[in-house]
Amino acid sequence: AFAAAAPPVALRPAPGDWPQFRGPGGVGVSKEQGLPVNWGPEQNLVWKAELPGAGASSAIVLGARVFVTCYSGYGVPGQEGSDMSQLKRHVLCLSLGDGKVVWQRDVPAALPEQDKVREHGYAASTPATDGERLYVFSGKSGVFAFDLNGQQLWQANVGSEAHGWGSA
Repeated sequence: AFAAAAPPVALRPAPGDWPQFRGPGGVGVSKEQGLPVNWGPEQNLVWKAELPGAGASSAIVLGARVFVTCYSGYGVPGQEGSDMSQLKRHVLCLSLGDGKVVWQRDVPAALPEQDKVREHGYAASTPATDGERLYVFSGKSGVFAFDLNGQQLWQANVGSEAHGWGSA
């Protein structure tokens, strides 16, 4: 017997959501009032979450969910001697309330990737959502679309060229 899959979640970005790089409209401005302007390890944090790897993408927010990307296995700062064949990109959905992982999808890298990417590593692209799907760009591995439950819907190759700053 098979259990029925949960129906896909679909949300419309609300005024307080941050659905793409630099937020609504890509302008980096929030209409929210009273937000902290300083934070640190013990200041103005609600939660912290350990991710499976490094990354430079920004997190996005849709409803009670936070989406972020990272990478592991190769080129991770402080991890010497790794093998490019181990490079993986990770797409994570976290709970906005407590930072717990709702789902994680691992995306193997299309190889060979460029050997070295300046400070940003292999997960610099910020995910984006239209409220129904999550879109993630992973360099040579392509563009991925997921439903909001983490089911991969499609993947498209978009070329194999990169420059010293990687792809974003």
